[in-house]
Formats: sequence, structure tokens, C-alpha cells
Amino acid sequence: MSEKKPIKGIPVGALDIALATFAIILSLILMISSSHSVSGYKKVMIAAEDALRAQSDAELLRKASDYLTRQTRDYVATGDLQAMALYFQESEETRRRETAVEDIRKLTGNDETFSHIEYALQRSKALQELEFQAMRLEAAAHGVDPESLPEKVRQVELDAETLALDAEQLHHKAMELVFSAAYQELKDQVLDSVAECTESLIVTTTEKHEVAGVELARHLQREQYLITTLICTMGIMLLLNMFLVIRPMQKATKELRGGNMLAERGGKEMRMLAGAYNELQDTINQTQQKLAYDANHDQLTGLLNRKAYEQALLEQHGRAKAMILVDVDYFKDINDTYGHEVGDKTLQRVAKALRESFRTEDFVCRIGGDEFCIIMVHMVRELLPVIERKLNHVREVLKDPIDNVPALTLSIGIAFEGDENGELFRAADLALYHVKERGRNGYMTYLPSMHKE
Repeated sequence: MSEKKPIKGIPVGALDIALATFAIILSLILMISSSHSVSGYKKVMIAAEDALRAQSDAELLRKASDYLTRQTRDYVATGDLQAMALYFQESEETRRRETAVEDIRKLTGNDETFSHIEYALQRSKALQELEFQAMRLEAAAHGVDPESLPEKVRQVELDAETLALDAEQLHHKAMELVFSAAYQELKDQVLDSVAECTESLIVTTTEKHEVAGVELARHLQREQYLITTLICTMGIMLLLNMFLVIRPMQKATKELRGGNMLAERGGKEMRMLAGAYNELQDTINQTQQKLAYDANHDQLTGLLNRKAYEQALLEQHGRAKAMILVDVDYFKDINDTYGHEVGDKTLQRVAKALRESFRTEDFVCRIGGDEFCIIMVHMVRELLPVIERKLNHVREVLKDPIDNVPALTLSIGIAFEGDENGELFRAADLALYHVKERGRNGYMTYLPSMHKE
């Protein structure tokens, strides 16, 4: 009997088992590598979140500080006890500033970094002492019973000389405390220290982010090699394309049609593409926002321009309001004598004084060369003293030369909704004309009798 010849070739079953075993081993390695990638990804996200938290906390601290300043100034300017109540509600109940500082303390773990925020707190406390003193003076000016004041304001002692001042002098002294350069310098020191702390935190978290990113990139590269090997071994390219390219692309197409940002999904390239698209879209959005801002703001002074002024008149039509027209006296002489550069600085200085003296809800506009207009909302003639205090403050700020800009005076006309048969601008302009006729450097409120003069 002849012997059977051995069958040549590779057994399919054994090859399948070998390939399946190899694929399982590769899959296990890939799973381990993936878990490392997830860990690396979490580190990247934590580092990024820490940076955002630091910025958010700094912004919260800044907003809280600005809010306290605003309530102080509102109280000192108007004597409205509600402003003082809001101040102490923020300071002693809401405590946004303390919350932000505590969170920054958790993020830093670094004495050198946290020293900036400690300094900011010290400056902030000094700022509060000025605010308490100003509130105490204003309360005395209005004859408020000291026993009804919050404890921290009540604890401020006034010397005999101060108590001998009349109400107007007490009010003026309170205004000087919270609108002075020293007060603003303290605020700037607080904000500068917060900025330094935030910058230090961002540097630290960025370093962590970079280290985690390098580690994540290394794990991703290892996964790439494993996936390539699996594709070559098992021929699963179709499935990989389906799950890593085709399906994410289909979803991305739907998102594009809907005008939405792309979710980062699928393979690395798809994620990179989505990230690049989102970044480009974000740049476009920012550009559009800037264009919208530029369309409504004066480039030299940063105030609202004439277009925004006209839109504000439409929006506030028929509502209680005041219009204040402001001309810089002898502005042409300043341009001719000192040059256009000083002329520009003059306009910027006037714009800054107006912006800082009026409320954020008011419309402060530059409507011509040296012509400014303020539309004060919710304002009636009975509140004229409030306007006069603001204007006197502006004139006080501008009365002395500074940074090569000479001392400035203003001619100002004031009118209220309903004046001159609803022709608000005409009424304010007529008042302004009478100021100029009487030698400039002053303000007048529209009166019907001005037509006869």
C-alpha cells in the first residue's frame, strides 16, 4: 500500500486561530494604551480647566470689586440708601470676591503666586476703608441717624472739624474720596495684582497642559501603530473607515448644514479638521463682533458714534430722558496752537471724563469734531441736581493741564424730554447757544424764554 502524501499549504483553521489570537493580543495592548490615552486626555482637560478657572475667578473678583465701587459711588452721588444696602449685601452675603480668592488659593498651591492675590486683598481692604469713610460722610450730609447705618460704616469716626462742615461740604468731601486719583490708584493696584496672579497661574497650567499633551501624543502615536497592524492583519480597514471617517463625516455634514460648530469625533484627522474649522469659525465670529463694534463706536475716543446716537434716540423715543450737548471751548485754537496730536488727546481726555462720570446705562456719544452728547435715560427735570453734580465733576477733572493737554473748559446745554415740543436736540442746542453767548465755560438748562432773548 502506498503511503499518503502530506497535504501541502497552510491550514485555514490554524491560520484563523493564529490570526484571531494575534488580534486579541493586539486588542488587549490597544485597550491598555487607550486607557493611558484617556488618563492623558484627562490631564490635558484638567490643565485647561484650571487655566479657565483662574481666568474666571480673576474676572469674578474684578466684577465684585467694580460692583462695590459702583454701589459706593451711587450712594455718594445720590444718597440712595438702597445702594449702600446692595454694597453690604455683596460684601457680607454674596461674597463673590472671597469665593474667587478661595478658589484661586486651591488652584495655586504656590505661595509666590498667591502672594499677588494676598496683596490685592490688602489693597482691596484699604479701598473699603475709603468707601466706608465716604459713606459715613454722605450719611452725615443727609442727616442719617448713625445708629441706622451698617456697623462698619457706623464705626467710622468723624472728627470735630469734619462734623462742623455743612451738608454740601460733607457731600463734596465724600465725592472726593471715591472719585479721586488715590482711590483709582488703589483700584488699579488691586486689578494689577489679580492680573499678575492670573498670568502666573496661566503659565503654570500651560506648562502642565504641555506636559500632558506630549504624554497624550505619545500614547496616540502608539495606538496608531497598533491600529495599522490590526488593519494589515485582519483586513478591517472598511470597519475602521466606517467608524472613524465615514460616520463622523456624515454627522459633520449635518452639523455644517445646520450652521453649527463641529463636534470633535472620529479619527485624529477628523478631530483636527473639526478643531481647525471651529477655530476659523470662532475667528470669523470675533471679526464680525469687532466690525459691529467699530460700526457703532468712534475710533479716536471709544465713545458711541453718531450712528449709535441716532439709534439711541429711536430706542428711547417718548421715554423720560435728558440730553446734554457738550462743546470743547476754543478747540480750534488748541489744534492751531498745539497741533492735532494734542487736539486728539484733548478729545480723548474729555471723552474719558464723560465716560467715567455718567452711568453705564447712559449713552455717551461723540457726534462731531469737538461735539459730544449724553442721553441720560430715566431722567426728569426734578433730578437736575444729579446732572449738575456730574457736570461739575467733569469740569473739575478738566480744569488743570495734564500730559501736554492744556486746561479745558466746556460749554454745555441741557434739555429734558418734552422740551421744545419734543425737539430735544433743538432745545439742548438752544441752551448751549446761550452758554456760548454768555462767554462759554458753563452750562444752562433749556427754558422756553430763551426764544425771546
